[in-house]
Amino acid sequence: MKSNRVLIAVGAVLAAALLAALVAVATSSDELVGTLGLIAWWTAAAAVALGFTVFLALRKRGGALKVAATIVAAAMGAAVAFSASVYVVAPSLLFYPHFDEESFAQLQAQPQAEELSLDTGAGRLSGWLLHNAPDGAPLVVYFYGNGQNAAPLLTGFQNNDRLGAFEGYNIAVLDYPGYGKTEGEPSEASLKAFGLAVYDALAERDDVDPARISVFGYSIGTGVATYVASQRDVDSLVLMAPYASGYDLYNSMLDVFHGPLGALVAFRMESAEFARGVEAPSLVLTSADDEMVPRASSERLASALSRCTLATYEGFGHNEYWASPEVRAAITEFLASERG
Repeated sequence: MKSNRVLIAVGAVLAAALLAALVAVATSSDELVGTLGLIAWWTAAAAVALGFTVFLALRKRGGALKVAATIVAAAMGAAVAFSASVYVVAPSLLFYPHFDEESFAQLQAQPQAEELSLDTGAGRLSGWLLHNAPDGAPLVVYFYGNGQNAAPLLTGFQNNDRLGAFEGYNIAVLDYPGYGKTEGEPSEASLKAFGLAVYDALAERDDVDPARISVFGYSIGTGVATYVASQRDVDSLVLMAPYASGYDLYNSMLDVFHGPLGALVAFRMESAEFARGVEAPSLVLTSADDEMVPRASSERLASALSRCTLATYEGFGHNEYWASPEVRAAITEFLASERG
């Protein structure tokens, strides 16, 4: 009986700790969600262990106490298993690494397309530099969406007459870790390291003026672009369908990652926090009908940028920005004004 009372007392302490953690997380800012949420889930894990211990202690006894212990152990075990699965599996749903041999071969046949293979601290990075202007012209470093790839992106720009938006600029597109021929696996940490490695390697080229490098991000790539712009002295920043944080991306798929569930967000990419360190002029492009990135998230990011032009559109979805003549015109005008 004494051992049972001890188990019940420990259970009460754990339950109180769990409740306190849940309340703290629910009333916290995003910056504290990670730490406090982990406390909540570790407390829940401890409760699972306790429930299982109680079950073992009471397995030869009958009555409601044994049934209650069994239910608690099963419920808490399911909760922790679900949490672990989301934390591990969800980031993989954000990325679709692939390699397009056909478009890669098409670029290899073009004299103005230079294949890049960069050995950096982030590993060997592969991609392309499209000479769209003379050497020494300004350079746009483009960070693409999660389902894209450097070679088909550039051939798509060529085939759909979209290079005009970058008039007077050369364009560099490197593949993310795991994409194309680039080594590694995509994650928040690897993308941050990748972005800085790409920028630094290109800035060292003889045919690139490091003072005239602009960064461009689309969708998942806006987080990378904003991070790079916060860490390097970029000339300008263009963000198409940007998000304020990875929490918004998770909630756009399943709107449950609030409070303690925010701890399950492995890809946090706090773009709005990075934006506070960006000094370059920026252009943010968002659509009211974007079904993947809520306009409110883009606007929250824009409000954190000190020198931002916000362009809001409607009538097209997440994958249709480049098809809009108004969007292309806005990009052309902005880049031309920054080119001088």
